[in-house]
Amino acid sequence: MKKIVFIVVIINLFMGSIYSQHKIDAPERISESSIPQTVQKAFNKQYQEAKNVRWTITQQGEFQANFKLNNENASVTYSYTGNLIESKIPVKFDEIPGAVKKSFNDDYSGYTIKNIKQRISSGRTNYLIKAGKKMNVYEFTYDPQGNLLQKEMIKRKQKEG
Repeated sequence: MKKIVFIVVIINLFMGSIYSQHKIDAPERISESSIPQTVQKAFNKQYQEAKNVRWTITQQGEFQANFKLNNENASVTYSYTGNLIESKIPVKFDEIPGAVKKSFNDDYSGYTIKNIKQRISSGRTNYLIKAGKKMNVYEFTYDPQGNLLQKEMIKRKQKEG
């Protein structure tokens, strides 16, 4: 029993020293061959049309794929076991729920839509609408019932001259 405890302590010390030498501050780019088979299988099944796939590993040890889908930026994040944690997939305005369309059109009719993403995270679906008016660009987050959850300025254009 003492030997088992001793071995476990030694392994933990060894792993701790390796981890401290390889501190991850930002997502680290990794090759496709470093992705677990469970993650690759889940991704390939869901996103057969993906182009220019770039993989990173997050601080939490999750695997994130950034890629092009129908010439638009998309991203998905998986656990080591291949479970989907979050996805941000481009969608067209006519593909979002009617309540979201109505809410956006009623409140922001003068805005020009740049892109829309459907975000699924923790089993919840939201719609991210990036739209601009005059010199500013915002990201509007809606739930499927058309409730505005967040409005965030993401770019303020400077006047020239």
